Amino acid sequence: MRIGSLFILALLGTIGCAVQPNNPSFPLEKAQAERALSVMAEHPRPLARPLLLVGGFWDFHLSTPLYRWYFHRTSGDDRIVCVNVAFCGSFEECRRKLIEAVDEAFPNRDPQFTTEVDVVGASLGGLVARFAAAPSPDPAKPRRLRMARLFTVASPHMGATLRRSLDLRSFMTI
Repeated sequence: MRIGSLFILALLGTIGCAVQPNNPSFPLEKAQAERALSVMAEHPRPLARPLLLVGGFWDFHLSTPLYRWYFHRTSGDDRIVCVNVAFCGSFEECRRKLIEAVDEAFPNRDPQFTTEVDVVGASLGGLVARFAAAPSPDPAKPRRLRMARLFTVASPHMGATLRRSLDLRSFMTI
């Protein structure tokens, strides 16, 4: 596959997940969000529980450090773990990676669940977090993510709309 084809696939993959309609239940302009972040940074409050930030497909650990900076700036809390799932070969591998990261940062003895965390998942990261919190498909590895709240950013919970409209094989040269 040529480099140009990889670039086009990366661009299309990003657009397919990120181009979504605004949420009418949560109307917020960019200026309002920036103002709210500034106010929160002036009066930081600790997080209610540890925070797990999960990057997206082909993210290469770019979004989670930025999210970490924002959350640390507004909370003053260091209980934030970033996980990159860009190089996982399967959802099961991603699941293991999330559970191991939480167990390493916030160990507990519960054989079924990790320490309870809030999760922010970007793109594929939102899907992976849902999978990690669901009952394990492998009875030999029942441990799962104990998730209090999940926030997703551009996660294709109903599938990637761009993928349905394009035959990506036409962009590839083998």
